[in-house]
Amino acid sequence: MKSRYKIMMAIAVLIAIFVVGCTNQEPNTLELPVSWYDGGFWPFVHVAIEKGYFAEEGLNVKIVENKGSAITSQLIGSGQYPIGIVSGDVTMIAKSKGVPLKVVGVIDKVSHAGVTCHKDANVKSAKDLEGKKIGVTITSNTYQQYLAFTERENVDRSKIEEIPIGGPGQEFFARAVDCHALSPYVTQSIAEIKGVEVDTIVYYDKGLNVYSHTIVANEDILKDNPKLVRKVVSALLKGIT
Repeated sequence: MKSRYKIMMAIAVLIAIFVVGCTNQEPNTLELPVSWYDGGFWPFVHVAIEKGYFAEEGLNVKIVENKGSAITSQLIGSGQYPIGIVSGDVTMIAKSKGVPLKVVGVIDKVSHAGVTCHKDANVKSAKDLEGKKIGVTITSNTYQQYLAFTERENVDRSKIEEIPIGGPGQEFFARAVDCHALSPYVTQSIAEIKGVEVDTIVYYDKGLNVYSHTIVANEDILKDNPKLVRKVVSALLKGIT
């Protein structure tokens, strides 16, 4: 009996060690690429991190910022990252070029892209962009929407001086350009802080109805590890709601 008791005690100790070991395991680290600088666009990601929604799924998430959806979609498509956040329109463009991506969730149904102009540039309609200097961020998905919008509105781009600028738009506030073609919500907010008067045109309001941010997974990883994708999507949706 003593021998049997000792064996049972040894088994109990081993089980306890195993359970404690599993409980104290560190969550798997996952780098989550977002399509722009880590800032005001991604509060739901930070909520999911700080509220422990990722931890509940056994994940320790670190945000990786990028300079545009075009770059981010390529990184996910190459398999460098399994899943991330990319604008819906850029995902469609990338898929049409054979990049293995799959939209697994929609974050913003309404695109925030548009043009912000200095008040004295007197831009009230799309045609008013002709004759102006417009700062464009070519690596951003908003540039693709700018091209689609100007074509839709029959704007003669040969009459526009398009100047490549960075996303933060310092050139706009330095008056190097009349308008900033990116996100009016961002540029207008900065303008209010700086006391700069502006007018805005949001493409969605003019009929260019496209999604903004979407959750995108690498197709191969989605096939091989759907559980991981579900975990990330679940945590992000909790962060949004």
